Amino acid sequence: MRDRRRLATPWHSVVSCVIAVGFVGALASFAGATPQEPPALQFDVASVKPRAIDIATPASFDIGSDGLTAINYPLWALISAAYGMPETRLEKLPSWARTERFDVRAKAPRPASRAEMLEMLRALLSDRFTLKTHRESRVSDVYLLTRVGTTALGPGLRPIVIDCDNNTLSPSSAPGVFPPDERPKCGTNLVEYRSGTARTRHAGVTLAHFATSLAGSLGRPVIDRTGLAGIFDIELSYKEERALAFVSERARAAAEADAGPSIRDALKEQLGLTVTSGRESVDFLVVDSIDRPTAD
Repeated sequence: MRDRRRLATPWHSVVSCVIAVGFVGALASFAGATPQEPPALQFDVASVKPRAIDIATPASFDIGSDGLTAINYPLWALISAAYGMPETRLEKLPSWARTERFDVRAKAPRPASRAEMLEMLRALLSDRFTLKTHRESRVSDVYLLTRVGTTALGPGLRPIVIDCDNNTLSPSSAPGVFPPDERPKCGTNLVEYRSGTARTRHAGVTLAHFATSLAGSLGRPVIDRTGLAGIFDIELSYKEERALAFVSERARAAAEADAGPSIRDALKEQLGLTVTSGRESVDFLVVDSIDRPTAD
């Protein structure tokens, strides 16, 4: 466990400060003061521990108002969450960062929003994994998520009215996917694998958020073009090759037969949505450097 309050300022913060002073110092001296940027948000206390491969323990990622906990979580997924970038748009990531898993427990210095927690997670990745990245935009093959004609929404796509700050549905809202006393926070994606089936449930998300989550299963970026605004609970079950990877060879044939529809068919049947090919400018996150974490 590392207590941020007892550490010296990280080297990258020092470099940023020196650059800022060197660049504006001459001009600022005429004004009689040196402008200072607000310090980056950082966790007060953070623990990062490598974890042996553990298929039996579900991976979990939870952001509360006072901190963040990730259990049995792959590093690529932490980077994806921190930067809001799906796995298919992470580039130059070493193979170990895609396979090795970690337990991360971090406490914020004060109650914070989800956006502030993700800012602190980026600082943690920079400090503990020496992660440096940059973004690049380029025209790429994509899928466009659209409605199937003008048909009604599928049974798994449920509009809701919700106060995400309090995580409570409005009295006028439809019930959504989750029981009121078991509702995850807005933006939560829950994935369950059984044999060859992936069952995904999304709590309080926009369709832009949902489209982004489809990239891993469809193999390219997905962009929302449904024209549907608002917040949704979404439930989708489909055959997932990554789920079949955990099935023995003996059981694979039976699992494939029972795994359910393809993701394209499931989108149509369960949500009333479809995907079509296109080409658009897309952002990618390029990893410039990364190392295994420093010890607690």
